[in-house]
Amino acid sequence: MTIDLTTTSIGGGDKSSSAQSSHGIDQYYGYLPIQLLRQVAGEYFPPTTTTDSSNPSSSSPVMVAATLQHPSKLTSVVSTAVSTTTTSTIKRKPSRHRKWAYAYLMAGVNVLHPGYRGILYNVLVSAEFLKNSRADVVLMVQMAHNSPLDRLLPIEQAWLEAMNVTIKYLDLPDHGVQNFYTVQLEKFHILEWTEYSRVLFMDGDVLPFCDMDYLFELSDPPTVTTDPLLKQNLIIAWTLEPAHGGFFMLTPNEGDFQELEDIVRRREDQVHETGILFDEKLGWGHAIEHRGWRAAIVPRTNTFLWDWHGDFVDQGLLYYWTKYHKQDVSIVINNEVENWTSKPLRPTNNNETTSHHDGTLLPREIFLERTLQQPFDEFTFVKGKLVSRPRRYSQVQTGSRGEQWDAPYRDFIHFSGKFKPWLEETQQKMDLDDIVNRTWNSGTETLDALRSPQELWYYTFWKIHQRLHMGDSPMKSSNPFHSAAASITMRLSNNQQTVAQRWKTFAMYAPLFQVDIRNLSIPKLALGGYPTYNMMKDVMKARTGRSTDHIEGWKEIENRKKAQRKYKPF
Repeated sequence: MTIDLTTTSIGGGDKSSSAQSSHGIDQYYGYLPIQLLRQVAGEYFPPTTTTDSSNPSSSSPVMVAATLQHPSKLTSVVSTAVSTTTTSTIKRKPSRHRKWAYAYLMAGVNVLHPGYRGILYNVLVSAEFLKNSRADVVLMVQMAHNSPLDRLLPIEQAWLEAMNVTIKYLDLPDHGVQNFYTVQLEKFHILEWTEYSRVLFMDGDVLPFCDMDYLFELSDPPTVTTDPLLKQNLIIAWTLEPAHGGFFMLTPNEGDFQELEDIVRRREDQVHETGILFDEKLGWGHAIEHRGWRAAIVPRTNTFLWDWHGDFVDQGLLYYWTKYHKQDVSIVINNEVENWTSKPLRPTNNNETTSHHDGTLLPREIFLERTLQQPFDEFTFVKGKLVSRPRRYSQVQTGSRGEQWDAPYRDFIHFSGKFKPWLEETQQKMDLDDIVNRTWNSGTETLDALRSPQELWYYTFWKIHQRLHMGDSPMKSSNPFHSAAASITMRLSNNQQTVAQRWKTFAMYAPLFQVDIRNLSIPKLALGGYPTYNMMKDVMKARTGRSTDHIEGWKEIENRKKAQRKYKPF
């Protein structure tokens, strides 16, 4: 998809009479990112670039201004610059024999309802913190059924490309139902990305404080002779569940996604047969035994049941897939890492193999191979090489009482509920003047002066907002192209600005940024909150065409849970 300057409203110019305008889409368009405008001119402008109008070269700001005043001259090059494919990878230094990716998911996207913009903005901010990574940053996008477009707005695609984010579009569910239950299962599409040897998935409201390439490196060493510290898959225990569905690393393999879908279909068929939506004893297909169970960070009742947050959807499926199906996983629990693998169920001796006489493999069982104590504090990266040296990865305190957690917990934050920094309630508590003043007065643009992850996000997004020219131009003009060119010239001089000039520029940009972000008044996601059993029933009915009236309701589920909590396997 490309930008067509003949039908797209850029930066408040004349509105198009196309079908897009009839949907009210043009009100969400902004200026082209500054990098793309520079690409039109042919180079990145150094501070000493000439502005001699008597002999303008193709690389001068004057030439940019002249070009921008004549849209027809840059239609083709801009169209090429912002063209987005679903298979291209970003231009980072690739690994010699390995290829990794950080993955995000943004689903239910309808350009007429900008609730998704918070996730989009968070991906941009995350890409800023991952810019030194050797891995790709990939955003999976699934449009809403009622969206008038089948792609993001061209300007949104341009923002993502400017931040080196690759877009992969997902098909809509065949059965026609799209809710938070279906969205939670879409994240497992990363299993199809066989072009990567490891993929680290993060929810759209997760913010990394730094790159976490050490997880890739310790699981996927450069040579086969190196014994990896971590298994092929990695999950982390969260406060009340053994697998956090918003942060995990998987190894894609051919056919794995189909296997996982078969597991989901098999369980849904069992629901139809038994009338029980979720069996807390068997869960996704395995009765948890005492020796194989670690509840979560916060101790819970010792019941060994599949009874935790998200047990019947992504978090239960993730735990089952990595531990009991693939039987190859590292589980991070506080400052420990448990490495789980498998062995033949029947002990073998020197005269016995791991298969039956007919050649079929013996059944295997999961067992705890070893437990590592604070393994990540021993490693860091220096100039792209893994070395032994303790380090504090994250830039801000992440504990509820200000304590420093162990890696990888301290290297990211999951913005939950109303604490997401892009929601209006949080924005009202942000004072950009104060945040910038504290940051600049610290001597450099360090994060030491920031008081919360929300301030970190806000400050970083403000910088991106300027860099990509995401809002209205500070130079008011009836000609949007002239305004953009004037903005470029002003930005180029910022490299040599005095402190006074710096604050003058800030005074111009800050109000526009605050108005731009607050006027969006980003609502909650249409497909957010918490997946419910009723959502699951809706999907099952749509997929199979079979009635779900015989399947237990919410009250029956709660009563059965109370009875089953008394169950102990020993």
